[in-house]
Amino acid sequence: MTKTSAGEASAAISDETPQADRSSRSGPGWLLSAYTLGSGTAIGSLWAGAQFGYDLLWVQPLAMLMGVIMLSGAAYFTLQSDVSPYQRFKREICPAMALAWALTSLFASVIWHLPQYGLAFAALQGLAGFQETTLTRILVGGAILVVSTAITWSYSRRGGVLLYEGMMKLLVWMTIVCVAVVVIASRVSWSEVAQGITSFRRPEGSTTVIFGLLGAAVGINMTFLYPYAIRSKGWGKEDTRYAVGDLLKGMFVPYVLATGMMIIASAATLHASGILLDKSRITEMAGVFEPVFGSRLGPLLFNVGILAMPLGTITLHMLTSGFILSEMLGRKGRDWVWRLGTLIPAIGVLGVAYPLKGWLPVTASAICLIFLPVAYIGFAVLFWKEARKPDAVRVPARRPLFALMGVVILVVTALAMLKTIGAIKALAQYF
Repeated sequence: MTKTSAGEASAAISDETPQADRSSRSGPGWLLSAYTLGSGTAIGSLWAGAQFGYDLLWVQPLAMLMGVIMLSGAAYFTLQSDVSPYQRFKREICPAMALAWALTSLFASVIWHLPQYGLAFAALQGLAGFQETTLTRILVGGAILVVSTAITWSYSRRGGVLLYEGMMKLLVWMTIVCVAVVVIASRVSWSEVAQGITSFRRPEGSTTVIFGLLGAAVGINMTFLYPYAIRSKGWGKEDTRYAVGDLLKGMFVPYVLATGMMIIASAATLHASGILLDKSRITEMAGVFEPVFGSRLGPLLFNVGILAMPLGTITLHMLTSGFILSEMLGRKGRDWVWRLGTLIPAIGVLGVAYPLKGWLPVTASAICLIFLPVAYIGFAVLFWKEARKPDAVRVPARRPLFALMGVVILVVTALAMLKTIGAIKALAQYF
């Protein structure tokens, strides 16, 4: 296990994590799977399949592959040093850059917290059939907040990391299994699936959807959480190569399976039947399950799978916010400051009653995507600095990895510019 300096804000993150074999230390990749499989990913994937069939199956694997490349670099420089990633950004690159990374990650966690509560409420309403009243909104929102807080705070207790990650794995697999059943039982054109993955087709009118799917894959708040998640596992220099495998196994594969099967299921049921969806009406998307399971069991399974997504994302937003506040205030470990930080996104409970104003998600997604290259540039710089040290752990294909990181930065920067232009045009319609 990596020993940490007494003066670092993250020094106590791994001080209670017992040394264990590598199989028991897997999990950070699964956290990121649960993080990204939220409301935006679910709705975007189902809607993409309904609108464009199998044509956009290539988008999300490409988006997540870019994320794996960048987070592999982040894992490398994080595990080579005892200094926390935030402090390294601050000392070795630029204090303003570190602050922008932290504040934008916090902003993203708060803003995207709101729709998670709304989606969870809709799924619970579909399961329980209760009326949508002020009282039910308060009770459901309060219950989700209390349970999510208890789960998040379990991360600070001995053994809590394994318990927390186990719950996140369960939520991810719930999503995958529910959608997989539909795919298996549906009449899927597998030749069209293969074309959708390999042809890189861009149907007319799909540009905005593609940007949305790319942006939903790896958010800037995920880039802040990941380095602290691997430090919490007690990983050290010897786990550098293992981190890449964990990202592929825990993040890339589950994400591609879940989102791919959502698109396939939606394409095989809704698109094949010529049914057009309204993204603002979640209940319509339960139609994906009805051709296979009927009008009663279908919506039940759909709502179970959809409920798993926001519940995982809510706790991960809280976890990230706790790390951000601790780092910015220079606090050690997971004390009362960390717990206070986890409650910053709690304002998202208002999402059970008040959906995001139309201009807010447009602005928020643009801002977060603009600052994502900032985090990525920092990852690339720190990766290269560490890789060139004489005592650094050697990794295969060091130079090609650095080159790929450069390509990803250019792509994400271009997307950020296009997103900014699109956001300005969209905002002009609201003001």
